[in-house]
Amino acid sequence: MAATAQTTGQRSPQQAERRTRLLTAFALLGILAVGLALRWYGLGYAEFNGDQASDLDRAYQIVYQSNIAFHAGMSSSGAYQGPVEYYWLAIPLLLTTDPAIATGFVGLLQMLAVAGTYWFAARYFGGTAGLIACFLYAVNPWAVHLGRKIWPDDLMPLPALLFIAAIYGAVAGRRPWMLAATCALLTFLVLTHPAGVVWAALLLLVVVLFWRRLGWRPLVVGALVSLALVAPYVYDDAQHGFISLSHYLEASPGPEANVDLDSLRIVAGMGTGDGIGSRVPAGWEGGPLALAVEGLDRLASALMALGLAIASWRLVAARPWRGKKVREGWEKYLLLLLWCAVPVLATLRHSMPWVQPYFTSVYPAQFVLIGLALASGAQWLRRQGTGLGRAGTAVGAVALALALSQVLPTWQSLASPEPLADRYPFGLPLRYQQQAMANLRGFLPQAEQAPVYFYCSYNQWEGLHYLARPDVALQKVTPPQALLLPRDPSRGVVLVVAINDTAAPPLGFAAVEDSSPIISEALALGFQDLPDLAVRGTAGQVFYRFLYLPPANGQSVLDAYRAPGQELVLTNGLRLAGYKLPAAAKAGEPLRMSLLWEIPGETQDLPWGDYVLFAHLLDREGRALAQQDWGIFQYRLFWRNGEYMVSTYDLPLGADLGPGLAYLSLGAYEFYGREQVGWLDGGKPAEKSYQVGPLKLLPAQAPPAPRTSVGATFGDWLQLEGYDLAASAVKAGEGLDVVLTWRALMAPPGDYTMSLQLLDGAGRLVAQQDSPPVDGDYPTSAWAAGERVRDARRLALPPGLAPGSYRLVAVVYASQGGQRLAVARADSLGLLAITVR
Repeated sequence: MAATAQTTGQRSPQQAERRTRLLTAFALLGILAVGLALRWYGLGYAEFNGDQASDLDRAYQIVYQSNIAFHAGMSSSGAYQGPVEYYWLAIPLLLTTDPAIATGFVGLLQMLAVAGTYWFAARYFGGTAGLIACFLYAVNPWAVHLGRKIWPDDLMPLPALLFIAAIYGAVAGRRPWMLAATCALLTFLVLTHPAGVVWAALLLLVVVLFWRRLGWRPLVVGALVSLALVAPYVYDDAQHGFISLSHYLEASPGPEANVDLDSLRIVAGMGTGDGIGSRVPAGWEGGPLALAVEGLDRLASALMALGLAIASWRLVAARPWRGKKVREGWEKYLLLLLWCAVPVLATLRHSMPWVQPYFTSVYPAQFVLIGLALASGAQWLRRQGTGLGRAGTAVGAVALALALSQVLPTWQSLASPEPLADRYPFGLPLRYQQQAMANLRGFLPQAEQAPVYFYCSYNQWEGLHYLARPDVALQKVTPPQALLLPRDPSRGVVLVVAINDTAAPPLGFAAVEDSSPIISEALALGFQDLPDLAVRGTAGQVFYRFLYLPPANGQSVLDAYRAPGQELVLTNGLRLAGYKLPAAAKAGEPLRMSLLWEIPGETQDLPWGDYVLFAHLLDREGRALAQQDWGIFQYRLFWRNGEYMVSTYDLPLGADLGPGLAYLSLGAYEFYGREQVGWLDGGKPAEKSYQVGPLKLLPAQAPPAPRTSVGATFGDWLQLEGYDLAASAVKAGEGLDVVLTWRALMAPPGDYTMSLQLLDGAGRLVAQQDSPPVDGDYPTSAWAAGERVRDARRLALPPGLAPGSYRLVAVVYASQGGQRLAVARADSLGLLAITVR
C-alpha cells in the first residue's frame, strides 16, 4: 500500500498528519510573531501617566528597597487592590528600570495567553477553532492596546485563561484535583484586580453542578491554598480596620444602581475594534475601506452570536439530563456558555460605569466563539459535499478578512500615537517624558544643581518622578496656579512645566496651558525660558517647557511682593508673606493677582485637608463686583519646610464695571465641609477675610466725547470737557440728569468734590447736588494725568419750585477745607439755562 501511495503521488495518513502539524506550527509561529510585533512596536509611545508610574514605582521599592507590598493602590470601588501586579512588574525590574521594558513584559504575558488560547481551543474545540481564536486574539485592537500598558487589569488574561483551563481540566478532563489549582488561580485573579471576583460565581456554579464528580477533597485543599495566598492581604487589611472589606461591601450594587446591558455591549465590542478610535487612514472615512471594516466588525459580532447558538444547541442535543445516555463532551459547551454569561450577568446591575479594562479577564472567550462558529461552518460545508480544501479555504478567507479588519485600526492607532481625547489609551506617551528627563539631566550641570520643581496637574507627576530616579530630586508643583520657591532662591531654580496635561485633575483644577498665569508670573519674576530644551510632539505641539531662574535674579524674587500691613496666618498654618496687584484693572479683562505664601514649621503639623482660596472684588460699600474660587493647598505632602509658594490667579471682571476704586477681599474655606478658614493676626483670631487695595477699575472702553463741549479749566489741573443733558426742561419735583466729562491735565493734588447747583434769576440757590466723582466711588486722588472720567449725576428739584428759567452752574472744591477751584476768574462755571415747567 505504501508503494502504491508513492507511485500515485498520494500521501500516507502519517505524512498528511505531519504536514498538517508542520503547517500549523508555522502558522502559529507567524501569528505569535505578528501579535508580539504589534504589542512591542514603538513602546516609547505607550501610555505612562500617574497610574503606570506609581505601580512601577511600588515594584521598584520591592526590588531595590526590600519594601514588601501587602496591598496595592485604591481601586475605583474604594477598596485596596491586591499586590500581585507589583510582583509581576518586579520581574522586568530585576533587569532594567526602563518603563518601556516593563510595558513590553505586560505584552509578553498577554502573548502567552494568546499562545495558550490555541492550546486550549484546539484541545476542546478542534485545531481550526484554535488557530482562528489565536489569530484574532493576536491582532485584536482592544487586546493589543490593553497589552501595551502597565495596569493591573492588563495582567488578567493569562491567569484568567489558566483559571478557565483548570476548570475545564477538572470537569471536562475529569481530573478533580485541578479544582485546587482553580481556587488558587481565582485568588490570584482577585488579588490582581477586584474585577476578578466575578469568577467566584463561575467557580461556585461549577462546584454546585458537578459536586458528585469533583468531590470535597480538592475543594478543601484549594480553599486552604487560597487562604494561605490571601492571608497577608487580609492581615494587612485588618491592621487598617478592614477598610478594603468595608469598601467592597459599600461598592456592591445598591438601590441606586443601574440595570443595563453595558457589560454585554463592552464584552461583545472587545471582540472587534468597536470603539477603539481611529479606524481607517485619514481620507478614507466613509469610503469602501471604512465600510468594509465596519461590515467585518458586524460579521465578527454575528459570528460570536452564532458561536453561542452552536454551543447552546450542542449542549441541548447532548441531553445531559438523560444520565448515562448523555453524549460525551457536553460539559465543554456548558462551561463555554458559563464563561461568557457569568461576567455579563454579574455586572448587569452596577453602581459604577464599566470600561473595557474591567473585562480583560473574559478574553479569549469572544475569539473561541468565533473560532467555534467558523470551524462548525467548515464541518457543515464538508457535509454538503464541499471538499476539505475548499471548505478550509472558505473558512480561512473569512478568518483572514476578520483579522485584517482588526489589524488596520490597530496599526492606525499605533502609527498616530499622539494623545487624543477620543482614543484609548490616552495620556502622554512615555518617549516624551524620557526626552524631558534627558534634557533636564543635560542642563543641571550648567545650573549648578539648582533645585528642580515640576509644574503639572494631577496626572503627570508620577511619570517624571519615577524617571528622575536616582540622581534627580524633583519637587512637585500643583495645581497649575501655584509655584514653589526655595527659602533661598539665590541658588537658582529650574522649573519643568508639563503643558496640555489632558488628565482631569482633582478639585476642578484646570489643565496646564502655555497661558497659565503662573508661567507669566515666573517670567515676570526673572525666570528665563529655555526653548532649546522644550519637548515637542510630531505636530510641533509643546509637551514640556523649561524655565530657569539664574542666581543673579534670585535675590530680587521675594522683593517683588508687597508685604501686608499685618502678620497674617491662615489657621491651616500658611502665612501670607506678600502680594502683587496691578495699580489698575480694566473692565472685561481678567484681574491678575499673585500671592506669596510662606510654609513655616513642620508640614506634618499643619491641619490635614483641602482648602479653596476665594477672592471677592468689593466696592467702597462692600458690594461684590466680581468673585472667584480657586482650589489650592491640596498638596501638603509635597511641601518642604521653609519654602515659599506663589499662587497666581486671574479674576474675571464684568465689562460694565468702572471707573472707580475697589478692594480685594481674600479668604479660604475647607473644600469638603465648606467651613471658612479664619486668619490669625499675631496668633489671635482676626477677620475671616483680608482686604487688599484699593485698586483702580477702568472702564472697558475710553469714555466718548461729550455732546456739548465746554473746555473750561478749574485750577491748573482739571478740565471740564463738556456735558450730556437728558433734557433742558423739567418739572418741579423731578430730577435733572447730567453727565459731566472731566479730564485731569496733571495728577490731581488731592480729593475734590464736584457740585451741581441750580440758581434762580436773582442768583439764589434753589437746588444742589454735591459728591466726589462717580458718586464717591472714584475720588480724584486716584486719577492719572490725561485720564478722562464720565461723572453721571442727578440734581433733585424741590417739589414746590416755581416755573421759570434757572441757571445750572458747576463748582469744584477741596473735600478737606472746602476751598473752591477758580474757573474763568470765578469760583463757579455757568453751564446752561434750565426751564422748570
